[in-house]
Amino acid sequence: MGEEGSSRVFGMFYWGNVVALVLQVLGLIGNPVVLFLYVVEQVEIFVLGSSPRASDKRIVMSFVANVALIQTVHMTIVPGSSNRIRALAGVAFLASHNLWFSCGMKKPFKVVKEQS
Repeated sequence: MGEEGSSRVFGMFYWGNVVALVLQVLGLIGNPVVLFLYVVEQVEIFVLGSSPRASDKRIVMSFVANVALIQTVHMTIVPGSSNRIRALAGVAFLASHNLWFSCGMKKPFKVVKEQS
C-alpha cells in the first residue's frame, strides 16, 4: 500500500470519526462501545447463528471464539466436501450453546440482612 493508499484510509477513518461524533452529539447514536457491542451481538445472532449473551465480556468472548472456530473450519477442510458441511454444522451447534459456562458472568448481589 503506497502513500496515497494509506492517506486515503486515514481520510476515511478521519471523516468516519467526524460523522460518528456529530451523530453522537445529535443523539442519533449512543456510546461507541455500546454501539460496537450491539453490532457484534447482532452479527453473532443473525450471521453466526449463536444465541444472545448476558454480559459485555461474554459477547466479546463468544464472538471471538465463534469467528475463530469458523475460520479454522474454512482453512482446514477441503472446500465443497461433505466434511466441511458437517464441521460447520458442529460449530453452529457449539455456538448455540453455552461454551463459557460461568466465565465472564457477574456475580449476583447478595442481600445482607442487618440486625437491629
